[in-house]
Amino acid sequence: MESPVRSAWRLPLAFFACAAAFLLAAACGDGDAPAATPPGDGSASGSSPTAAGNASFDRATEPSVATPASKYTILHDDVGSGYLTDIKNTFVLDAPAYAKTAAFNSASEGEALLKQWGYVNGYESALTPEGGDPSLLNGAVAIRIESHLFGSVDGAKKAYDYFVGRLSKSGAGAISAGPVVNQSSAFKGISDKIRNSTIDRAIHEIAFRRGNLVVLVLTIGADPLMKVDVVRSLALVVDQKALGTKQALEPTPTSNYTPPAYTTPATPARTPTASATSSAAR
Repeated sequence: MESPVRSAWRLPLAFFACAAAFLLAAACGDGDAPAATPPGDGSASGSSPTAAGNASFDRATEPSVATPASKYTILHDDVGSGYLTDIKNTFVLDAPAYAKTAAFNSASEGEALLKQWGYVNGYESALTPEGGDPSLLNGAVAIRIESHLFGSVDGAKKAYDYFVGRLSKSGAGAISAGPVVNQSSAFKGISDKIRNSTIDRAIHEIAFRRGNLVVLVLTIGADPLMKVDVVRSLALVVDQKALGTKQALEPTPTSNYTPPAYTTPATPARTPTASATSSAAR
């Protein structure tokens, strides 16, 4: 039986409306695997994003972020031990592939908008706690991230506004969070109960823009243990990579790694969990 963590993954932007179908893409966790170490200060409810640190926070700089988008993601080294890469939900994206996802009402609309915005390429991936869904009750979090590069700051601004608009209509609520880079918005939603418990599953998401880069970061965890600080700490890590204050490495290809758009385009299925822009809001 597929884990709820696994079935809930895939689409930071189709976040809340699709939460029941996309509930976390983690490994089945009925065993006693150790819980993942949450980012930030080491606790899911921590209040300080120490992984990124605010000392280097720079709200004004609008860099021309270099390709590929896959360099601006969350890797195992960024979060510590206890995580698995969700291979089935890891994609390199080009415009035709991304246009087919649930981020848009139709593939034709998606292609038209992405062309208008000057879409260059994108990357989506996920990290899931080794303990699966039950580990969320011990403070573990599941992480979902989409990163998208555009040919100009203006195009990225238009994409950011579109994504935030989709999130705002997804059923989740806008919440207050510390700022992230040039533009940012935070959301929270409650989807269902964590499997075999009476504890609510909380979804937090931050959409942010740094120069010509737009990123959507989502976390899923047990509501009593979760704060928006966790997802913000992850967003700040990605921002450091965009600014060049943290080394931005391309992820090691997974077994189903899709080559960049100029060789073989990725073609993720158009499902409620297919991409980060369809109706998500935390």
